[in-house]
Amino acid sequence: MEWDRLHSVLVSAGIPLPIESYSEFPIDGRHQRVLFGVQTSSGQWLWGGVADVGRSRVIPWRSVIRVHRVGRAIPADLLEPVVAVYAFVSGLEKALRLHVELSDCDASTRVQSVEAFCLHGYRAVAEPRLYSSTILVDLKCDEADLLASFHSTCRRHIRGLVKFRLQCETITDQRLADRLTALDAETMGRTGGTVDALSWPDMLRFVSAYPNEAVVLGVRRADVSDESALVGYVLGVRHGDTIEYRRAGSTRLGDLRAPLLYAPTWELMRWGKNNGARWFDFGGVADGSHSSGEATGGISDFKRYFSNKTTEIGAELIYTPSPHLDRLARAIPFGIALLAGAFRRK
Repeated sequence: MEWDRLHSVLVSAGIPLPIESYSEFPIDGRHQRVLFGVQTSSGQWLWGGVADVGRSRVIPWRSVIRVHRVGRAIPADLLEPVVAVYAFVSGLEKALRLHVELSDCDASTRVQSVEAFCLHGYRAVAEPRLYSSTILVDLKCDEADLLASFHSTCRRHIRGLVKFRLQCETITDQRLADRLTALDAETMGRTGGTVDALSWPDMLRFVSAYPNEAVVLGVRRADVSDESALVGYVLGVRHGDTIEYRRAGSTRLGDLRAPLLYAPTWELMRWGKNNGARWFDFGGVADGSHSSGEATGGISDFKRYFSNKTTEIGAELIYTPSPHLDRLARAIPFGIALLAGAFRRK
């Protein structure tokens, strides 16, 4: 079935899907994306999912598959057929490895899913690529009660943006793509991290086409007229009933000591509530803080001003259809490194 038609059928059936299920959502150019679903013999659609498929760099005739955000959409009685679908996709794509990202804030359901996958030869990954714990904010309460639940400092920063002649607004103009890329680079430069590659022109096209599924909320200086007026942003995306704080960036203002991202984050929560979301996921949180000296500690402190409760939400499982081939693939880079070392010593 053609991608957009299958996506429409799954959405109409009420099946929660990650944002990556949209064919227009920007992806890494090195990967392909696969959308699939589970259907009964009578034609009823029960579940759907999406995966990235890329070629192994070591054994290029084999693929490495990553399935996005499995969990909340799968009832317990569907775990067996879902695992069978993954086995089919793994064989169809000649997989070297299949990674499954689990995301479910209900601990018992998550454990049940892990156990079901492990019975079929999967094993847990010690360090998941997708965050395993996050700050999860309940959006089901009244807006006033939600705002009142934040730390007083957080509320002050949300309300105080205007006194710095700053304004929060939705960003869709593709001419700001380069500015957003620059904000990403500056933000990562401060924390020493690396930012995932993102085509901002493609993302801005997507948020324009699907304003209820993703949004970029920017902070602008009212006293500047060029692109540098954009001094910060947050990107939010929807996964079913959950809004994810996907990424954010900001600059340092030499003439203003303004907290830039509190107001757009609050507006992102309001946007989620207005679109019927039940949860706001801060996209992971680290254990450290600014006082502990960690590079990302200030980001964690920022998130905890909205809620100091950390929730376990994720796990990652891996399946290797051919363990011998997988061991070979992992050994080849090590062997190359040894040879390179031997040549350097001569």
